[in-house]
Amino acid sequence: MPVEDTDTMVELYLKGEALSTEDAKKKRTGFVWYGYCDRSNSKVVKELCAQSDDDFRKTMWDHARKLWGTTRIDNVVSLVASGLWSPAGLPESKKAAVAIGAKRIVDERVAKEREVLERDERAAKCLQDKKVADALEQETARRKKDELSWIFGDVDSNDAWTTYGLRREILDASRAFQWLGPVTSSPMIRIRRWFQFSHNVEAGVKAVVERDFEPAYKLYVQARNERLAAETRPGTSNRNRKRAMPSSQLTFEEIKRQEMVRIQQIQDGLKGSVYDEHALALKSIVDKAATQTVSMPTYIRACPTCKSKPNEQFMDCSCNDIQSESWSVCKYCNCVFNPSKLTCLCIS
Repeated sequence: MPVEDTDTMVELYLKGEALSTEDAKKKRTGFVWYGYCDRSNSKVVKELCAQSDDDFRKTMWDHARKLWGTTRIDNVVSLVASGLWSPAGLPESKKAAVAIGAKRIVDERVAKEREVLERDERAAKCLQDKKVADALEQETARRKKDELSWIFGDVDSNDAWTTYGLRREILDASRAFQWLGPVTSSPMIRIRRWFQFSHNVEAGVKAVVERDFEPAYKLYVQARNERLAAETRPGTSNRNRKRAMPSSQLTFEEIKRQEMVRIQQIQDGLKGSVYDEHALALKSIVDKAATQTVSMPTYIRACPTCKSKPNEQFMDCSCNDIQSESWSVCKYCNCVFNPSKLTCLCIS
């Protein structure tokens, strides 16, 4: 067979086999990819065909041709890489070409989805940045207005220095001293009120400045310097980030190596379900539940003569006549009836 013909066959195979309208509606897709496998490997192949990202199994079984298939082209890569499944209608020599072609299609689709996602994220980020910028502008205007009302005048500065021995830089930083009280009041009123507390009056002005204002100012300067250093620290570099190999450079051996982890997980899971005692116990419970019949509760009605319900154990009512012992259960409607007193639900 010419090389051009086999390449065309690979391209046609990768397009998939069209499903019927009923199967397409059931499987939520329009194409399927079939292949051959040995009966001994059918369980592993079935699970490889079923892998999905939307909780719907992607397995297809062609009973007439005895072929296992999948409605998800991502699974074709794993199926061919496992070596347990061969694409239907293609020679063995083209298995590698099918795997590489399917991998290329998957990578292109993922790249498009990633591009759309990144575009949406960029649009959302631009919108969020605009909201943040507007909020920052409003906050800056508010702070500027607030700071203008917080500026100490020369009179207040001279008063603080002559009365309490407070330097101008401590006065400017006093807004950050929450222990002085609410910042809604006048800045000088906060300072005067602090020195007028009884325990501070007893300690003296100098002791209060050394005990409260000087340490608070040192902590304020330290926090300001750390904040400035964090703002100027450079970000981490992305040069060492590992990049995925383009699908055009992937070989069949590289694809097999990447897919063997998934294949091994499925094989281990199937092997564990055969020997694991918990899985066997669960299977036994499920099998027993499937064989048991669902019993309906007995429906008991009152006797129209004595107005009492028949005793389910002895099947008699309170009439104390011969017919009172003729109660029985209908095998069809599961209702207690008496031929001479009360008919069953099947007849009524």
